[in-house]
Amino acid sequence: MRVSRAGQVPALLACALILAPIAKSQKAAPVLTTLYSFGGTSDGADPETPLVFGRGGVLYGTTRQQGSALYGTAFSLSPPASPGGSWTETTIHTFGEVSGDGLTPFSGLTAGKGGVLYRVTIQGGPPGDSGTVYSLIPPATAGGAWTENVQYGFPYILFGPKGFNPVGSLAIGPDGTLYGENSAGGANGIRNRLFTKSAGRPRRVMD
Repeated sequence: MRVSRAGQVPALLACALILAPIAKSQKAAPVLTTLYSFGGTSDGADPETPLVFGRGGVLYGTTRQQGSALYGTAFSLSPPASPGGSWTETTIHTFGEVSGDGLTPFSGLTAGKGGVLYRVTIQGGPPGDSGTVYSLIPPATAGGAWTENVQYGFPYILFGPKGFNPVGSLAIGPDGTLYGENSAGGANGIRNRLFTKSAGRPRRVMD
């Protein structure tokens, strides 16, 4: 079944949170601290997937809705310069702003060499608007723009060999090959088709 863009769930505001442990001797509950509250506008909404750590303690994640194009964002949260200060949220990519981009990121980011981030989107991309594998390349200098590359767009072929609508986080093999899962398609037209993505097109691993 293709995922429809229509009738998206209204944006739910969400917060990035951290639990600071208390010394065992105190036997008190952890302290909950809000790092950032998403406004549901250009910064995105519904950050439901795990965050990944980058250099300098920066956190990276995605929202599955809102942003300027309404199809989600990728963001960073930079720690304060001094304890107790405010974290800084930066939108590093807005999905759907350009033709052929992936839409609606549902899975967590995977960190690769050189700080490159990998992920899938369940919609968008050529040639079938049925999901993408993409990478986000960090800027060469601090404060510069991140670069998104769509590595592959899945065709919408119900019983096709590659499947479509990828879900879940990617795994990176020792040789840099990406491993992931599609939620639809394959020989039987159902989920659980695993694929790999290296220098060429995705290759079937298992139905």
